[in-house]
Amino acid sequence: MARTSEAAVQRRWGWYAWLEPRVRALVSAELGVGMQDLASDVSLADDLAVDSLDLLSLAFALESAFGIAISERTLAAVRRYGDLVDVIVDLVAHSGESWPQSGELVCLHVRLRAQGGPLLERSEWLTPYGIETIAGDAARAGPRAELDVVAPPGTPPPDLRRLEEALQPLTSRGLRVSIRIEAGAAFDSGTPPVHSPEEDPDGTVDHDMRSARRRRAVC
Repeated sequence: MARTSEAAVQRRWGWYAWLEPRVRALVSAELGVGMQDLASDVSLADDLAVDSLDLLSLAFALESAFGIAISERTLAAVRRYGDLVDVIVDLVAHSGESWPQSGELVCLHVRLRAQGGPLLERSEWLTPYGIETIAGDAARAGPRAELDVVAPPGTPPPDLRRLEEALQPLTSRGLRVSIRIEAGAAFDSGTPPVHSPEEDPDGTVDHDMRSARRRRAVC
């Protein structure tokens, strides 16, 4: 039971990490406020001057964007921006969408090399949060970085399409992105190897590089 509960929490967190930036962008555009102003505890009425008509219009926009239906009762209980995000996450998570659709989590093998830098290898779950992590790390690697993502055979096509859609914008920033299916590409033990920490020319250890690699051994 505890394992099931933990998996549910992780799945909801994955949805939250995937949805919140999109909700933030939409709310910012609809209300004409800065995305940085949308803290979880911000009151829609008191801090952003959102009246009932504004909230209704915002609900319509969110319903259209995420394919959900927000009841009047649910909307009436929304007071803060954080409440609104929670509503969207709960509705989307229970709308029939699942990660992945096969019912089994898919473990990706990820290789990332910044220009002139060392090769970083790790694993990542094919979840909304995992995709955001891969895309964010690749973007920080800078132009001309090379990103290679390998998925195992049997990965659901809808999940692959989501992965491709999320990583495609990186190519316009000068990164080389490869997504492919390959048997046996996943780490045999289920956990990627943690390589020896890089050393600078003077022999000092790059502790940030070492800790980053350890953090990425997730599946």
